[in-house]
Amino acid sequence: MGGLIAAGLAAGAIGFLAAGFAASQGWFGVRTADTGTLTADLAAAEAKISDLAGKVVALQTAPPAAAPAAVDLGPIEARLKAAEDAGTAGFARLGKDLDALGARVAALEARPLAGAGGDAAAKAQLDAFRAELKNLTDAARAEVVAAETRAKEIEAKAAAAEQQAAVAKAAADRQAALAELASALDSGTPFAAVLPALGTVPPALTDSAETGVPTLASLQIGYPAAARAALHAVQVVPETASVGSRLTAFLRRQTNARSLTPQEGDGPDAVLSRAEAALGEGKLGTALDELAKLPDPARNAMAGWLAKADARNAAVAAAKSLSAG
Repeated sequence: MGGLIAAGLAAGAIGFLAAGFAASQGWFGVRTADTGTLTADLAAAEAKISDLAGKVVALQTAPPAAAPAAVDLGPIEARLKAAEDAGTAGFARLGKDLDALGARVAALEARPLAGAGGDAAAKAQLDAFRAELKNLTDAARAEVVAAETRAKEIEAKAAAAEQQAAVAKAAADRQAALAELASALDSGTPFAAVLPALGTVPPALTDSAETGVPTLASLQIGYPAAARAALHAVQVVPETASVGSRLTAFLRRQTNARSLTPQEGDGPDAVLSRAEAALGEGKLGTALDELAKLPDPARNAMAGWLAKADARNAAVAAAKSLSAG
């Protein structure tokens, strides 16, 4: 009986302390009203246990009678059993209530920040942090955009500079090729290697690129012989000419005599004299224009020299057109 009473007292005390502690602390926002029913049940059980304990103590301290009468313990055992059952039921309810409180705590922990008390302050700090983070993010994005813009501008300037450099290099390469071409034309050497740098060139250059063109000096040296051949081809004296004219023509044919200074007139000797003077001054085009006035027999006689002169004249004119372009 003493063990049962002690167990009942311990159970009641634990229940009372657990309920009181849970109610006083609030259990993460749960107020005392949430455990009101449980506290009332435990208080009733405690009152019953205290009443029984008092009666037991009174029985134990009472002086024994000389002939004690038989004591009926049935009602007491029944009341103790009822108290024990009430304590067991109370602890069962307390376990369920604690489980419910645990679930509510978990729900409170998972719930977003509320707008009251400390939660409101925390929410305000979080909002301020989010605002500052947004400002920093926006500033960083602006810096990135500005950096990308600057990079594009620098890239565009670099591309423009590269293009200008490429144009300048192409122009320099072209000028160098033109200089080499002019040198080759003056020296009479082949110039096929320089033509690719000039792009599309006239046939007057491609036709003689592998062999080169005759030099002006070679044409000047070869002209007297060509002129004498031209005169010899046209110095035909008609049968009706006077004896003096026929004699003069004969002497000319034999001596190949011709005028060495520019002469007026349209005769072959005058034309050849003017052409030779222009050729001596380096005016090949002017000389060829004069020679175009010769009759066909004279031109046929100097066809070889004319072909060389025409090749050089055409090549030089083509080179000048490339330089001008």
